[in-house]
Amino acid sequence: MVLEKVSYTFETNYYSGSQSGALFLNSGKSTVRDGTYSGNSFSYALKDAAIIDFPPGFQAGSASKPLVSAASSSVVSSLTGRVWEAKSYEKYSGGSTNPHTGGYYVHQYIFSSNGTYRFVYVGASAYTDLNILKYESGTYTVNGDKLTITPTQGSNEEWSVTGGPVKLSGMSDTQVRRIKESWHKRVKSSQRKLEKNVYTFRIEYMNGNEVNALILEYSKATERESNGEVAYYFETAAEKATGLPKGVGL
Repeated sequence: MVLEKVSYTFETNYYSGSQSGALFLNSGKSTVRDGTYSGNSFSYALKDAAIIDFPPGFQAGSASKPLVSAASSSVVSSLTGRVWEAKSYEKYSGGSTNPHTGGYYVHQYIFSSNGTYRFVYVGASAYTDLNILKYESGTYTVNGDKLTITPTQGSNEEWSVTGGPVKLSGMSDTQVRRIKESWHKRVKSSQRKLEKNVYTFRIEYMNGNEVNALILEYSKATERESNGEVAYYFETAAEKATGLPKGVGL
């Protein structure tokens, strides 16, 4: 057998729905170990023990040890310490050379290892002078593929922005977005409805987006979600996450 030294980029994912894991290796080329390279990562299912009967005298060593000691701890570690964000960009209702107004909408979760979470919604429409900011925090628990979210405090607010007003007829979408991203001061605040909910969830790697996604399925919608039955939140680098105003309990 040809002995090949190969460098890989790799990642591991845990799928809570099937309670299984996978190792993805990308060598950028074909190898004797992995086979023909087609441009995608080689994937290997994670098992708690070796499923091949080795010949007498073969020492498997650490190869037969599970890579994940406890499924629940693996899920929690995959969930925490990351920014999960769903962002959409506002479009003009009519035909336009550039369909985007510069406005945007964001739903964002952050889960901490101490069992607390934070949720934020931002509605930054180019058609309104004010930004909508809704946020809450509380606790969460994980049991298998069930995620229970229990809010304890929150607020619904309206904020002014700097650099306005927005003039869609004379500004590019980049100029509009720069204004809508510039938080000024809170002008209105109201009590937020705090709703406990149980979700079926999983974390999957989305090939099209080339990023991990937190997928929440639910039978009843809360103020956090739309009226659908499933929501996707994509792992977002902290430096690329949506900017929020300071000093408002976030």
